[in-house]
Amino acid sequence: MFIINELGMTIGLYTDYRLRQTPVSAFKTANALPYILAGIYARENSFDDVLMLNTEGVIAEGISSNIFIFKAEKLITPPLNTGWVEGVMRRHIIELAQKSGVEVKQNNINLDDLRSADEVFFTNAIQGIRWAESFEYHVFSNDF
Repeated sequence: MFIINELGMTIGLYTDYRLRQTPVSAFKTANALPYILAGIYARENSFDDVLMLNTEGVIAEGISSNIFIFKAEKLITPPLNTGWVEGVMRRHIIELAQKSGVEVKQNNINLDDLRSADEVFFTNAIQGIRWAESFEYHVFSNDF
């Protein structure tokens, strides 16, 4: 059973390394260095999580989680070709949302999309769903 975080996360942006699409991008591998560096950056800057971009500059994922935004009554998550690790919880959330009648889109999410989102949350199989309260000067709700 998962409990959604009461206090929303503060998220930042990690730009020192960009993820790229490879034949093994969707799998967890021994190459965790980009995520370790992003975790150090998050800790040094007092962020709860940071966004990682791909080589095209669109949002791929968080340090150890997939990202979703809720905007204009649609749930949006990056498609597989953005270079992120495919998540079990991500797949589960997509299925649950679709069964509940929520429109789900797998589209690239750029920083402007994030800044104009109504809600932002991260998912992984260990922590479940964690909602983000702020990014830069943008504040998100937790109503979804």
